[in-house]
Amino acid sequence: MVTSLVNAASYQATLGPSGSIVSVFGTNLAAAAATAQAYPLPRQLGGTSVAWNGVAAPLLYVSPTQINLQVPSPGDETPGVVVVAGVVVSTAAGNSVPFSAPANAWQAFGIFSMDGSGCGQGAVLNVAADGSVSVNSSANSASPGGWISIYGTGLDSMAGQYPPDGVPTPLTPLNESSTPLGEGVLFDFQSPPGAPQAWQGLAPGLVGMDQTNVQIPASVREGCAVPIQIAYEDNSLAMSQPVTLAIRQGGGPCVDPPAAGYGQITWQKTVSETETYNTVQPYLTSGRIR
Repeated sequence: MVTSLVNAASYQATLGPSGSIVSVFGTNLAAAAATAQAYPLPRQLGGTSVAWNGVAAPLLYVSPTQINLQVPSPGDETPGVVVVAGVVVSTAAGNSVPFSAPANAWQAFGIFSMDGSGCGQGAVLNVAADGSVSVNSSANSASPGGWISIYGTGLDSMAGQYPPDGVPTPLTPLNESSTPLGEGVLFDFQSPPGAPQAWQGLAPGLVGMDQTNVQIPASVREGCAVPIQIAYEDNSLAMSQPVTLAIRQGGGPCVDPPAAGYGQITWQKTVSETETYNTVQPYLTSGRIR
């Protein structure tokens, strides 16, 4: 039985943009855990298959309680399969009841986190001036004014051709998103001044992964856990979940600012009591409120 359908990066309910990676949660979804070992990704793994609106989805991972899959892209189809709206998991024990995400489910991009929880340190690479990359961490901060690459999933509009489902995105040509970034990448919950300096599209060499390249504002505050989010079309409802980024001038180990000093606050509450017996009396019968 399928109980929820979420963005694999943020774990927020999703409608499943084409080509993105989603996680299906439930019970009796597979006989045992199994992971895809080669490309293209299989449409059946460990005896489990998943029909997405009638189309067999490429599978990355299956287990009795969770399945990670790539949402089939436009034009993908499974010959001879009767289309059934929703997500249907099939095993040797039978088929699940079709599950559909609610119409108001979260549709935005989700950012992967380093620990897989959808929170905390984001899956971010620091990009050096010579083009070399390194993983952002508390020991390897990004510098204000430098560039980073943020990895996630959930883009639903590409300017170019979708790569075949279950196959890594090629390096060339680059497949750029046609969805306006709007406010772009928010640093510390603030939009950088001026037009966002960013590129967004499918991540080369990966399946169902999206990449956002952005320049860190020179004025951003430093710290070991500076929040970052991605927004679309100036719509606060189309935002990724926040993750964190380590930032320090010149890079290297991050340093949090000194803890703020806290004074003592005394709260005083004044209670005014008013006689209410005559008001309540008519509503009392045999000691009960009716």
